[in-house]
Order: sequence, then C-alpha cells, then structure tokens
Amino acid sequence: MKLSAVEAIQKFYFDKGYRNATIRMQEQEIVGINNAVRLNFFIDKGKKVKINSIHFANNENIADSKLKKQMKGTKEMMRISLFPEKIKSPYTDKTQTPTFKEYVKELGFMYPSTTKEYLDPYVRLKLGGGKFSEKNM
Repeated sequence: MKLSAVEAIQKFYFDKGYRNATIRMQEQEIVGINNAVRLNFFIDKGKKVKINSIHFANNENIADSKLKKQMKGTKEMMRISLFPEKIKSPYTDKTQTPTFKEYVKELGFMYPSTTKEYLDPYVRLKLGGGKFSEKNM
C-alpha cells in the first residue's frame, strides 16, 4: 500500500511534466491508537521538463513546420537570439538552415514559409512556453 501511494504521487507529477520528482516517505507511530501509523510524504518535484527544439530525422517529403503544427499539445520554447543553437540532431546530417547567400540566391525572401524556416533558429515567437505533452503525440 505504501508503494502504491508513492507510485500514484509519482504518476501525478509525471503527468504534470515533472519527470524528475523525488518522493520520500516517513512513518510515525500514532500514540494512543493501536496499529496506527501516520505517513508523511516529502515531495521534491524538481524542474518541469521543457522542450527547447524539435528535430525530425529523414524527413524529405513534408515541411518540418507542418509536422510541428500537428503536434498540437507539444510546443517548443520561445527564442530570440543572434546565434542559432549549436546542438545538432544525432539522427541526421541535415543542415539546419541555408546560409544567407543561399537564401537570397534561391529567392527565399519572396515566400513567407521559406522566410519563417530561415528565421526559426534565430527567432521563434510562441506564447505559452515549451510544453511537453506525451498524450498528444
């Protein structure tokens, strides 16, 4: 019964996005009552798990922005930066964005979707923060 209580608390915090929650249980005997124990739970929920960026591997047919749009409950964190992130996906060798020279040469500035993809490593305006929802994936 003690283990099921701890597991229920862990599941509650896991569903709320606190993947590193630690629960410590302390037993105290209740004076004056036979076979009675008071259980105290000490919960350290830790930091909430947030998503910095989403990368798709081996995706050649559909734009990444369309796939991200389908993940309605999962969002990336907002970003405004002069430098794009240096973390590359370990699953693909795909370059993140073309150089500015390539962007201008291919007339990317004439298409809003291409401009959005080019600016995404530098500016990503999202309201509500980077939420992770396993149910909506």
